[in-house]
Amino acid sequence: MVKSRIEDRLVSAFGDVNGVCGVYMVPSGDAVHVCTIIDEDDEQTYEVIYERERSIIRQQSDWHFDFNVIARRGRPVEELVGSCEPVWQRHEAATLCPNVR
Repeated sequence: MVKSRIEDRLVSAFGDVNGVCGVYMVPSGDAVHVCTIIDEDDEQTYEVIYERERSIIRQQSDWHFDFNVIARRGRPVEELVGSCEPVWQRHEAATLCPNVR
């Protein structure tokens, strides 16, 4: 797997989705575990994320993806993903995720 190619695809897919705080990826053999962190439960945000996940699966059929969407609900991101470094995170001054580093 070309890790940077998958990372670039994840950033492209989720970086512009309102409500997404960060995207985390952990490769494991031929599998890629992806956690997309959102601030709060929002059905529309889930639907956009799920559609983009399906698109990635179709385009990257040589890899097995395990996608997870986690709603922060005010919890620190570190509580959800530990010390894992993000592939992408929102850096805006008025961020929806004030606990994201």
